[in-house]
Amino acid sequence: YTTRNVSKAINNPKKEMKLPVVLSIQEIKLLLNSLKTDSVAEIRNKAMIEVAYACGLRVSELVNLKTTDLHLKQGLINVLGKGNKERVVPINKQAIDTLKLYLSEARPVLIRHLRHDYLFLNSHGKCISRAGFYQILRKKGIEAGIKKKITPHMLRHSFASHLLERGLDLRLIQELLGHEDISTTEIYTHITNPQLKDTYLKAHPRARQFPKE
Repeated sequence: YTTRNVSKAINNPKKEMKLPVVLSIQEIKLLLNSLKTDSVAEIRNKAMIEVAYACGLRVSELVNLKTTDLHLKQGLINVLGKGNKERVVPINKQAIDTLKLYLSEARPVLIRHLRHDYLFLNSHGKCISRAGFYQILRKKGIEAGIKKKITPHMLRHSFASHLLERGLDLRLIQELLGHEDISTTEIYTHITNPQLKDTYLKAHPRARQFPKE
């Protein structure tokens, strides 16, 4: 018998790191290129998906955007994140063009007689819900022929992963995502880049000596 706490000597098994599921750049292109603008609802859907990926937004940040948050001439939008912390993020030209189309052709139809500043609206003219966007995104993923079950957060993960693949500094990605702690952003460094081996094999002078799988 011993009074020593033997539990301290036992190593607790480390929790396996669950890596984010991301869309490849090709899958993102497939999704975005499949989006139509032939109706008010389709224009809205395209604008929401474009903005979500272009800015790496959480779904709550996306659905709570206001028209007053947009600074399209400057290529920027204000985002209210977790803990009511505001950040400013850039937005690309494709997303800006789709937003302009939405603001001129779709939102005025959706809002009807209501008065408020919410940007993305449902068929009743009210702020679209998170569940509403999830359903839109899931449907559009299926229509685009993407096998993965696309979620709003998957677009955010893809945004971060693709920027990291292209060499953007991790600290900048942290700021864009609105992460409080850099360790939250560092998880994207563990995502295997499927293009990495191909790039290495083409670039390294001795790479051809590696056996083929």
